[in-house]
Amino acid sequence: NEPDMPGRARDLRALLDWYGLDPVVETGARFALDPHRKHWPTLVGEGRGRRIEWICSAMDVAHELEAPVVSIWSGALAPEEDAAQGWRLLRESCEELLEHATARGVRLGFEPEPGMLVATIDDFERLDRQLGRPDALGITLDGDALYVTDFGPEYPVASEIAVAIDIRPGNDANRVKPDTRALLPVAILGSDDFDVDTV
Repeated sequence: NEPDMPGRARDLRALLDWYGLDPVVETGARFALDPHRKHWPTLVGEGRGRRIEWICSAMDVAHELEAPVVSIWSGALAPEEDAAQGWRLLRESCEELLEHATARGVRLGFEPEPGMLVATIDDFERLDRQLGRPDALGITLDGDALYVTDFGPEYPVASEIAVAIDIRPGNDANRVKPDTRALLPVAILGSDDFDVDTV
């Protein structure tokens, strides 16, 4: 709700154009809406109006930036909250958000997130069906939160091959801390039998 938001967005858009980048607006706000509870309030429980207002403001920014997508997620249920009630509130929240998205000419990229009400692709499919598969809603997949699963014969998996990788290219240490969710640069190394452009 900054008075000069359109002007600042135009300046940022010009900078993005200069670098040849396209923006996506993220709405996580870990502690921005509640300094004591991470990602609170959510779209599935008490206080969701503040989250809806936050996301609508993000869509306004996206419109000014000409960003095509605003990324959202459901949030987790509190221990005392009922799943059926959570799904109803989520559907109502999304209907309100989709109306604003359509008016602003942006799409909502819904991200299934482990531990949240919409945690899997199947959960997203359920929500998408309940909302009538609106054009203004798509799915956003976060690579560090995906699980590798056997989906069955209708989803064939390409053949597997062993490849060499370089963790933190240009750094000889190649240290990895498996107990963290840090993002590390990794280079896939090609060979005479393997073209990395096919990945």
